[in-house]
Amino acid sequence: MASDNFIREFLAVATERCGKGFEARVSKVLGSNEAALKETWQTILPTDLTKNDRNDLSIDSKFEIILSVSQEYLEGDSYDSLLVALAEVGINSLQFDRAMRLLDEVKSRPGSESNKSIQGSAGRLLGEIYAKQANWDRALEEFTTAEALLREAGDTKALAATLNTLGILYAETGKLSKALESFESAKKLATAKKDRDLLLKIFMNLGNILNIRGEHDDALEAYTSALEALGKRDNDPLRALIHHNIGIAYKNKGELGTAEKKFTDGLKFSERSGDVRIAGLSYLEKAEIFHRKDEIDESILLATKAFKIFSEMKDRLGVAEVYKLMGMNYKKNGRFDLAEVYLGNSLRINERHDNALNKGETYLEIARLHAEEKNAEKAEAAYSNAIECFTSLEAQKKIAAVAKEMSAIAV
Repeated sequence: MASDNFIREFLAVATERCGKGFEARVSKVLGSNEAALKETWQTILPTDLTKNDRNDLSIDSKFEIILSVSQEYLEGDSYDSLLVALAEVGINSLQFDRAMRLLDEVKSRPGSESNKSIQGSAGRLLGEIYAKQANWDRALEEFTTAEALLREAGDTKALAATLNTLGILYAETGKLSKALESFESAKKLATAKKDRDLLLKIFMNLGNILNIRGEHDDALEAYTSALEALGKRDNDPLRALIHHNIGIAYKNKGELGTAEKKFTDGLKFSERSGDVRIAGLSYLEKAEIFHRKDEIDESILLATKAFKIFSEMKDRLGVAEVYKLMGMNYKKNGRFDLAEVYLGNSLRINERHDNALNKGETYLEIARLHAEEKNAEKAEAAYSNAIECFTSLEAQKKIAAVAKEMSAIAV
């Protein structure tokens, strides 16, 4: 069970940090606790305490015992450093409540010169939890505080990781200029530390932001740097994602032949690794290339493959992108009625998930549909909505391109 794995990893970290004598001591206490629980459960009916209830109680007691015995071996900053490490185990095991409890305990200590780095790391991990829960305001608050503490402590390794995640949070909240600043600062620190793993993540994030802003050549440079940082390491899912993103940049530049080759490369790695999500995204992008080449039957075939993957994964944003492309295909075939239905479905999903980029691109396709229908008023309204979405993302090149299209129609 996942909870059993969590306790095993939790205990392994505590054993490594606490040193000699800890393993024997904690094993003895855990054994006595387990025996006591079993004796107690014999007197309780299964209807009063289910198997799940018993498992939760067992995990809670083991969690408390490991912490309690750890305090016999560590104190002060050493103990708080252990709590941060244990919280990271909790986050990786999706034990967010337990991780937050440990991190809140660390953050409750009075500030001192010696614990700034530890408290900064605790704030960073708390921010990660809030980000996973899509609580962007609290996540930004924790990461901003963590950044200040880690700067004061001179902990450049943790600071670089914090700035990278802070950049992601700024991007999620539409603050692309701030996101770029954070990624560039993180890149400088990670380069100085020669932290290839972190640099790889930073280059990927930089490429994604630059692509959104329409700076496709700079995005390609960032993705190429990510491939170089990956080197010959065996990581097909990540290699698939990098090739996929390179393909998007070339597609946005209008270099469809090169883009198609990159998507094919990405599919080779994603299919080999069993990463169906990236495969679905690559099928979808290839479908758009065939759409642009007026090979509509092939486009629909690939879009259907992507739709099957996204539906099975319950990826509603992926489904929305398929709907958008199907609308574009029907528009190209002159079926404006069906095009409007599919584009409307795409828009509703993106509005529900508040995805500004996808929403803006869907409004753009709706505007183009109305323009072909010679309905200038509806087209201008949709163009304006697209510009509003791209403005929230600070995507200046996209804004300029949409405004140019919009100026070509007249009421």
